[in-house]
Amino acid sequence: MTKLKELGYHDADGNSLEADGSFGPHTRAAVEAFQRDHQLIVDGEVGPRTLHALEQAVQQKSHDETVRLDDLRHPDHALYQQALTGVQHIDATIGRRPDTRSENLAAALAVAAREQGLQRIDQVMLSENGTRAFALEYGSFARMAHVQTAEAVRTSASESSVMWAEANHRDMCHTTVAQPMPVPQPVPQAMGR
Repeated sequence: MTKLKELGYHDADGNSLEADGSFGPHTRAAVEAFQRDHQLIVDGEVGPRTLHALEQAVQQKSHDETVRLDDLRHPDHALYQQALTGVQHIDATIGRRPDTRSENLAAALAVAAREQGLQRIDQVMLSENGTRAFALEYGSFARMAHVQTAEAVRTSASESSVMWAEANHRDMCHTTVAQPMPVPQPVPQAMGR
C-alpha cells in the first residue's frame, strides 16, 4: 500500500491512502487503478504479477527522480567535480579531448570513492595498461577506490547517479540499524523492604 501511495494512487473517492493495517475497499480501488494503468488483470488482488509491476514502477520512479552527480544540487557534486578534474587532467596529459566518456568515468569514480569511504578525491590515476582508474585521497592514511575503466566509460553518468543513490540508501539503512541503543538506567529500588 505504501508503494501505491508513493506512486500517487488514491482510493476511489480520490483520497490519499493511509496505512491502517487492513486491505479494505480503499486499497482495493487503488490496486485496481494500478492494474488498469499497467495492463494487468484487474482483480484488486496483489498477486505476483501485480507485486512485480509495483516494484518495477517504484524503481522506475526512483530512477527518473534521481539527481545526477553532475548536477549542482547533488549532495556529492563536489566529489564528482574532483573526479572530473582528475580525469580531465589525464585526458590533457594523453592529448585527449574530454567528452562524455570522461564524465562517465568521473561519475563511476565518485560512486566508488563514496562506497570506499573517501571524503574527497585528491588525484585520479590510471593503471599502467589503463584497465583500471583510481581515485586517491591523501592524508595521514592514503585511501583509494578503483573502477574498471572500460566498464566505467560505458556506464552513463545517469546510471552511476542511480548506483550512488542505491549505495547511499543502503548505507543509510545500515547506519540506522547500527545506531547504538540507549542503555536503560537501573531504577533505584526502595530501601528497607
